[in-house]
Amino acid sequence: MRRLLGADMTKKLLTEVTIRALKAEDKQYDIWDTKRPGLSIRVSPGGTKTFCFSYRFNGGNKRIKIGR
Repeated sequence: MRRLLGADMTKKLLTEVTIRALKAEDKQYDIWDTKRPGLSIRVSPGGTKTFCFSYRFNGGNKRIKIGR
């Protein structure tokens, strides 16, 4: 899926179809939702997909895991 979308695939509307199409690769990667700032899904080399939310707090970046 990432290869089909072009070289930079860090931004995508996260829908059920999009998420199901994400495949494991050699390294983990994140796909960021284009409509919901901070929301992403992380795909591990083993194929686990984890929803995450990133935000800024006290001048630093924070990331929390929401769930699989």
